[in-house]
Amino acid sequence: MKKRVVFIKEFCEIMGLTEHSVRSHLQRSSLQSDGIGVLPKPFKLGRKLAWTTDMIMAFLEKKELEAVGFDSSQKQLCKNPKQKG
Repeated sequence: MKKRVVFIKEFCEIMGLTEHSVRSHLQRSSLQSDGIGVLPKPFKLGRKLAWTTDMIMAFLEKKELEAVGFDSSQKQLCKNPKQKG
């Protein structure tokens, strides 16, 4: 996929979420002390929220690895995806 900028409407289509849920997730993650949310962090392009396709794909690949139990810190598969190590 060629790297390009995606705005919130297309981001929602890719992620299968509503704009309301995306904005809610982003608002909650900005209120957390660690700033880590459940979606890739957007950047501002003018007044619009934007992501690059590379950011989205990297996020989805990371989530896929987590789902199958890959521990990126140890670079190995875990026996139980819920428990690391």
